[in-house]
Amino acid sequence: MKIAIKLVKSFIALTLIFYVSYAAAYYPAITRLIKQKISPKATANTSQQATTKTIADLPTSQALQTGTSTTPTTTTSPSQTDATAELKSKFKNDWLYYPRLGIEAPIDWEVKLAYVTKLMPYGLIHAAGTSLPEQGGNVVIGGHSSYFSWSKGKYKSVFAPLVKAQEGDEIVIKKKDIVYLYKVGRTFEIPASGSFTIKRGKGEKKILNLVTCVPIGTSWRRLIIEAPLNKSI
Repeated sequence: MKIAIKLVKSFIALTLIFYVSYAAAYYPAITRLIKQKISPKATANTSQQATTKTIADLPTSQALQTGTSTTPTTTTSPSQTDATAELKSKFKNDWLYYPRLGIEAPIDWEVKLAYVTKLMPYGLIHAAGTSLPEQGGNVVIGGHSSYFSWSKGKYKSVFAPLVKAQEGDEIVIKKKDIVYLYKVGRTFEIPASGSFTIKRGKGEKKILNLVTCVPIGTSWRRLIIEAPLNKSI
């Protein structure tokens, strides 16, 4: 009986040690998710949400360049052009914004695999060999959902909120003064050793894929967010 009690106590102690150690190692990601659970409106950037909604109503980049929209009966007025310039100025070049989830982070473009681990704590990583926003095909961008709390870097848990991504969410990328507005179509998971279809080419549909590790605090699986391009300005 005494041996059984000792074993139970040891099990409880080890369990507590595990969870305390886990929380200490990954507290940035855990606290971010807790805050979002308690007060989702506080973590979302409502200003950026309003901006993306306004962008969605503007003409496409082609329309702005030619002076006519994709609908023959509509033209771009000087006031629309001024509004577009003002909206575009709210976003930084080489940054990604996911307003509903409160995500804002810089992007390192065309990063080779050998440098991913070193650079990812300091921002988002665009996978070398995948499309750029201005090209056809899949734009693949990865970020940490969690990382060791004692490691350097401001963006160790930047993609933790992606577990709450929903169809229809808006994502913005600005590159070379062009703003790309994407809308989430679906989310899915694959094993860490798995893969998903990546296309590249002028005639391919423009799609943004955000990639991060799940569950939080592990690297067992990959969460993939698929967001087709809605428009660019």
